[in-house]
Amino acid sequence: MSVPGDLNITASLTPYSAIVGDSKVTLSCTINGEPPAIGWDWTKTQVDGGSSEIIAQGTNNVKRQIITSATNPNLNIFGITEKDGGIYNCRANNGKRHFISNPVNLKVLEASFRTAPGEPETSSYVEFQIGMTVILSCSSTGANPPPSVIWLKDDIVITSGTNTSTSGNITITTLTFTTTANDDHEVYECQVDNGFLKRPLVKTTYLTLKPSINAPGQPEITGSHQYHLGNTVRMICRSTGGNPLPTLNWLRNDNVITNGISSSSNNGITTSTLTFTAGLEDHLSVFECQADNGVLKKPLATTTYVAVYFTPTVPILTGPTNLISGSSGKWTCSSLHGYPAPTISIRIQDRHYTNEFVVVQSYDVIDRSYIVSGTLDVVPLSDKSGQNICCDVSHLLNNKEPQSVCLQLTIEGRSQNRNCDRYGEELDNNRQGMHGDDNSEAPYGTMFVSH
Repeated sequence: MSVPGDLNITASLTPYSAIVGDSKVTLSCTINGEPPAIGWDWTKTQVDGGSSEIIAQGTNNVKRQIITSATNPNLNIFGITEKDGGIYNCRANNGKRHFISNPVNLKVLEASFRTAPGEPETSSYVEFQIGMTVILSCSSTGANPPPSVIWLKDDIVITSGTNTSTSGNITITTLTFTTTANDDHEVYECQVDNGFLKRPLVKTTYLTLKPSINAPGQPEITGSHQYHLGNTVRMICRSTGGNPLPTLNWLRNDNVITNGISSSSNNGITTSTLTFTAGLEDHLSVFECQADNGVLKKPLATTTYVAVYFTPTVPILTGPTNLISGSSGKWTCSSLHGYPAPTISIRIQDRHYTNEFVVVQSYDVIDRSYIVSGTLDVVPLSDKSGQNICCDVSHLLNNKEPQSVCLQLTIEGRSQNRNCDRYGEELDNNRQGMHGDDNSEAPYGTMFVSH
């Protein structure tokens, strides 16, 4: 119970994981109470202790920003690095007293590919007697960063009686409690989330005092996770049993879907098929199928997700086009906003550079796409004059030819090594003479190559 004049401050559930290179992490803070807060800030302490750093309102910078709100002064951290890891607390005062939230442990993991968590697995419905101890278990396999696995009842997170453990790449959370008569037909929901998808994955189970054939079966969804942009997506949801037979409803990111649905019932199995064309708005969306026949206190639910493969924008190649033979040149090729991450390579005419081409990639958590760039630093000789330096970007879309962008090189002068060029190819006097006598400047420009 809140005491008059007190503030109740709640920060994000712990732990919270981020990956080096993420563009943004938001730590939530909720403040309730009267009189309202008139000032707020955040503190940060290293996990191993030490003095606290105050992140004050009014001292925001490009790196960290506190939202100006007396009820939700969330902390945004941009351009995540390992130094951002630590223990964060939200603080507030209402002119009478100072209050502090529970700690948020921000764990920053090494740069890596992000992956979605495995769909939650729970036990089937549980029959019980009043006063017995029930243990509900929910697990999720894989994911980077590792997911949080939590239990909810009536849309409220359950913290008492829960225990989370990991075994290999499996995260398991158990819920232990003693049953009462009010638990009959109560629905418990497991949520799995690591920040990669647009909302948590969900699976439900329920309790019943006695055997019953009235409740519908847990809905099961079949269909692929990966689709190309513009492909037809077809998901099938089935629920077995139930008296009366259940109604199956589809939701996308918590919004009810009304179009593209066909339903049928046969031999006690209720089926609902959802069909639509994959668009960018569907990328990493969570789709939920709910089964409800009025017997349980809330619908049973199962979720899945869709990842839409889309090509990046036309690659960008920058670097010099006029050089002196023997001088170094540096070229950079960038591929933006593709999913999954494309593969990029660079070549001068048909000569590919692999060891010399340094490629890095990052993930944009806002656009939910990849940015890949590579840098080549070499010394092209005069025999490359008039040839094209090209960047090729390959993407896993219907095995199409790569996107290419080229620059034409003009290289003046000739190498001081009269016997061989940079790649050890033997040159005769006539060839050297031809390169040495050619002092004209070849035209150059950016060319997009279609294979």
